[in-house]
Amino acid sequence: MKISMPRMGALILSLGLLAAPYTASAQDAGNVIINSNPQGAVVKLIGEMTLSGITPVKFDRSLSGKYKIEVVREGFEKYRSVTYFTEKQASQLDIKLTPKTRAKAFVRSMIIPGWGQKYYGNSTKAGFYLLIFGTLSALIAWLTGLLFTADMSGSAGEVKETHEMFALITLGLLLATSVIRILVQLRKEPANGLKWLSFVLYALAAVSVSITGYFGGTLVYNYMMPL
Repeated sequence: MKISMPRMGALILSLGLLAAPYTASAQDAGNVIINSNPQGAVVKLIGEMTLSGITPVKFDRSLSGKYKIEVVREGFEKYRSVTYFTEKQASQLDIKLTPKTRAKAFVRSMIIPGWGQKYYGNSTKAGFYLLIFGTLSALIAWLTGLLFTADMSGSAGEVKETHEMFALITLGLLLATSVIRILVQLRKEPANGLKWLSFVLYALAAVSVSITGYFGGTLVYNYMMPL
């Protein structure tokens, strides 16, 4: 059956009119575009929906309301922010990422061994071994003081008892931290809760060892205690 040219034109026009709304809808579906400098970062939106992509990215859904934004790229600081989207309004975000630096990694390592390596993306066990070594050193120092320090009386004896008490507290905190870190190393699945607990205990140990050193110095310089 032959179709005349006028009928063919009418058929094509009808199909075009039917397809137009769907085409426009597909083009307008996404209202959020996110880009980063440098590009190639993983971006995650958390709100009414959770979406992710790699910059530059245009999300294929119309978003509205409050959303948390996380942008991660190796070698750069993690970017976090909160923004609000309007459903019928297009939004484009251009995010400049800050490079990680060795100076920041060094400062973190000075505070908590291994923290700098983790920050810089170098997941080594150096911090773990330093913790174990420090705990063993604290144990030896505590035993040495217990066995070879002479008894003292009066105010000097009170300072000595306080010094020994904080030394024991420091040793207990380091032992607890070491046990937790060993458990973390043995576990195959992530254990963020245990990691944070070990971080808190290690921070308390750092405070405790400072107090221990203060009273030890008081014994040496105020009461002429032999080294």
